[in-house]
Amino acid sequence: MSQVATAWPGLRSEREILAILQANVGIENGVVVGLEAAAHAIVAEQPSHVLILAEVAAERQRQIDVEGWTAAHDDRYAHPELVAAGLAYLDPKNQTRKRPPHGWPWDRVWWKPKGYRRNFIRGMALLVANIEQRRRARARADG
Repeated sequence: MSQVATAWPGLRSEREILAILQANVGIENGVVVGLEAAAHAIVAEQPSHVLILAEVAAERQRQIDVEGWTAAHDDRYAHPELVAAGLAYLDPKNQTRKRPPHGWPWDRVWWKPKGYRRNFIRGMALLVANIEQRRRARARADG
């Protein structure tokens, strides 16, 4: 059993995921088909915390790929800007604010609330970015 499966009982094993992919995904006329059905089958009946963590991971990847907030970019922050931004999005009082809340670390054009659940996912992804930044800083300091 993998460490992930041990940490999260109910999570599909790598073997189960591979079987679902083999049963659902194929190539027709040079086009990959069945990915959506496979994705739905993989997440079906998964514990809700697994799905939320997957959303957070997807949002963090979107921040990197779409917004350009790469590790190199995040490493330029000297203060806890990522934490401040993450906490601002996590605060339910801020979900409909038009102006950034007190303590927002960046220009107001970057304050883009989208509603409670979306803000929660974004806030958690920013906290993940901070954890990643701190891990890299520790690794550099340890040489």
